[in-house]
Amino acid sequence: MFEAELLKQLTYTSGSTLFADTTSRAGNWCHIKIITNTVFNTLTDATRDGTVSLAGVTFPANYDLYGNFTTIKLDSGSAIAYKK
Repeated sequence: MFEAELLKQLTYTSGSTLFADTTSRAGNWCHIKIITNTVFNTLTDATRDGTVSLAGVTFPANYDLYGNFTTIKLDSGSAIAYKK
């Protein structure tokens, strides 16, 4: 079972969500690819330790974020988030 889940995540067969506006969305994403310089208003990672917020940080184009993202809202920019 673990191998099947890993293959699914690595090949992104569960789909993706394009973020290019400031709408808050809830879901279950494992990878975010930054398309243009992006600032997050909200970026919730269920597996992240600590209280340091990534909100307000500018991520450059072509940057990759990995985790268990459950809420995403942009202030600016665009990104594509791949579903688990």
